[in-house]
Amino acid sequence: MLLLNYETNMTIQQSSNENASDDKGESPFERDLLMHYGTCNAQYYGHGELTLRSGEKLGCKFEAGQLNNGDSIMLCDFSPLIRFIQDISGSSFKGTTSEGYRITANGADIMNYLPEIPAGRSGTWESILWRDISVQMVEDDKVNRINFGITNFKFSGTERENGRNFCILPINIEGATNLSIKKLRDYDKVTTRLSTLKGIDVTCEIEVSLSKDNDINKLTEIINNLCYLLSVASGTKIQWIYNNLYNTDDKMISRTHYSRITKPYCLLPVIDPRIEGRNEIKKFIENAYPIYLKKRNAYNLDRGVIDAYLEGKAEGDFLETRGVKLVVAVEMLKDVFLTTSDASMKEFIIVEERFETFLSPLCNGIREALSGQIEDSTLDRLCCESNKKRLSCLNRVSFRQAVNNLCRSINFRPKKDDLSLFIHCRDSLVHTGKFYCQTATDKQKAVCEPLQEPEYEYFFLVDFLDKIFLKLFNYSGIYVSSQDLKFERKELT
Repeated sequence: MLLLNYETNMTIQQSSNENASDDKGESPFERDLLMHYGTCNAQYYGHGELTLRSGEKLGCKFEAGQLNNGDSIMLCDFSPLIRFIQDISGSSFKGTTSEGYRITANGADIMNYLPEIPAGRSGTWESILWRDISVQMVEDDKVNRINFGITNFKFSGTERENGRNFCILPINIEGATNLSIKKLRDYDKVTTRLSTLKGIDVTCEIEVSLSKDNDINKLTEIINNLCYLLSVASGTKIQWIYNNLYNTDDKMISRTHYSRITKPYCLLPVIDPRIEGRNEIKKFIENAYPIYLKKRNAYNLDRGVIDAYLEGKAEGDFLETRGVKLVVAVEMLKDVFLTTSDASMKEFIIVEERFETFLSPLCNGIREALSGQIEDSTLDRLCCESNKKRLSCLNRVSFRQAVNNLCRSINFRPKKDDLSLFIHCRDSLVHTGKFYCQTATDKQKAVCEPLQEPEYEYFFLVDFLDKIFLKLFNYSGIYVSSQDLKFERKELT
């Protein structure tokens, strides 16, 4: 990374006043510069050293923190002035906060933005995005429990705490002891803001005890899995961005902030987050968790399939684009499904290598059948080498066949008309980028009547995919149906 002068809008600023002093010992960051990047859930100030990949150490004052979207940022003031740094990748940081806590950071990356630096401050300034920032409050290795900060999750609990109703949701899953999701104190205010502004914020923490059979890495993997299931239930990306370690005296030992992938809040839940659904979310998570573990790798659930499904529900794009994302999610699910033992058919009807030996005879047969029926030049184009390869499509199972097989394998029985409408909607979006109701011909309408408007078609697709993913995890019960734009509680059997 080439660190340039602030006037070039890169990540280094050099103050014009090189003789400015800090005799009062006040923090150079009293103006709270991280607020220019967003709202922080934690901030730290102090002194430390940035260690470059070469081993060179550069002393600095710093302000560090984590934004509500998960970005872990540090502003450094290197004084006296330092030379330009060619590359910051591979750097690490160690320091001490103003409270005397030990702070470390790893995984440096460039940030091409600096806010306005306070007047009269000398030194070379840099902003760094870190993969993780850890703060050690107590030198104690006896960890008793861990709390994970979770973004964008709305729920109603089944238990109360300190006079607060429906604030705790205990979850019983294998490998985790006394796991509960707990609302933060400002939960109501934060979730109201999320619903209105569609931002990203921490709404709750997942608290879990650390037993003799657990280690932190194992519990972290459990929380990763849990967040994917919470995302399916909520219809929006749920992510953990920090964890707090506590000792047996309930004192915080350390807090680690992670820059992880988060997404803006979307109000399209599958399981009702209101009081009426407090038992449904518990039932879904507890029943779905072992199934998720069983299907995770085979179905690429944590490697694109669930995230693609959530992207199709996310706001911010034109409705047609969101519709295309939904059908792409189905394509991804269908593709991996055909490779699993759950499928009674495979992508290719005949072994691919064997079918290739039939391409030339098939092409010759087409030429013979159409000879004299169309012009020779047209026939030549039709039977050219590139079109010969297109005959391989005859060897693939159709999208309808694959989706039918997927639905049967997960015990999902859509109505015949709904399945036909879903296929027509998919075909239109894939081939034209428009909804079926916008492209249907009179002949197509006679076979499958489209819905009246794109909005109805989009939410029909949302509802269809919601039911596929619920049944993928063997869920039966009440869910939130978005079909016909009514958003009502319905029974899924």
